[in-house]
Amino acid sequence: MRGPFEDTATIDVTSICEAEARELERRYGVVAWWGIFTCAWWALVDRTWLVEAPTPARLGEQILAARRRAA
Repeated sequence: MRGPFEDTATIDVTSICEAEARELERRYGVVAWWGIFTCAWWALVDRTWLVEAPTPARLGEQILAARRRAA
């Protein structure tokens, strides 16, 4: 007997997360990554601030906020 999800496609999200991180790096000039154990997005801003957010869009906001605080 087969379960209801036997034929469901699986997606490797690693490449998606890597692409999102590269886009954050390109857009904001930071080092960015997806924390596999924390399940959060992280960025090192100006080699000084470590910021975290649940989504890439929110991480962009956190990056800008860190730069405003530093100014």
